[in-house]
Amino acid sequence: MKRNLYIDFDGVIFDTITFAFLEMEKLKIDIKDNEMITDYFKKVNWYYLIEMGGIINDSLKKIETLNNSLEFDLVSVLTHRCSYQEGVIKEKNLMEVLPNLKVITVPKKIAKHHAVLARNNILIDDDLKKILGWIKDGGIGILFNQKVNTLIYPYELNQEQPYFITNDLLDILKVNEELKEKHYVKRKKA
Repeated sequence: MKRNLYIDFDGVIFDTITFAFLEMEKLKIDIKDNEMITDYFKKVNWYYLIEMGGIINDSLKKIETLNNSLEFDLVSVLTHRCSYQEGVIKEKNLMEVLPNLKVITVPKKIAKHHAVLARNNILIDDDLKKILGWIKDGGIGILFNQKVNTLIYPYELNQEQPYFITNDLLDILKVNEELKEKHYVKRKKA
């Protein structure tokens, strides 16, 4: 059984989040105030933010490799947006480099696991809440973390970790190989 693979944009492909929060700090925006953060993301120049954040770990080439691997029914970017313009700019940016890649932009208020079918499909995202929601809906979650240097398997770190962790998009091929021809079944806690 082939799965769909969904890859987050911010914090996985481009380091927009780190740069944005540095900018917010300079602008004296309260980073604990979700409304102020959303307002910042609605008004920011996304071309500038993407350029300044930069590409993470050669992610665009790795997405091309994943797409060309034919291991998945669909390889797609699944990203939240705070404004229509943000979604258009993200999609345009990716289409310039990866014209065959599907980009799905989801309004910030809608959970990713409600926007597309999570069950038996893979999401790689840097936001733990999104990964846990995905898993709760029967999906396979991979937490992207730039600080790790190897693929970490579910429950490898502790009994509360039902997801994979990686900093390398190509580790998705290892995850998929392990799960191939199976429906993902959550391991029971020991």
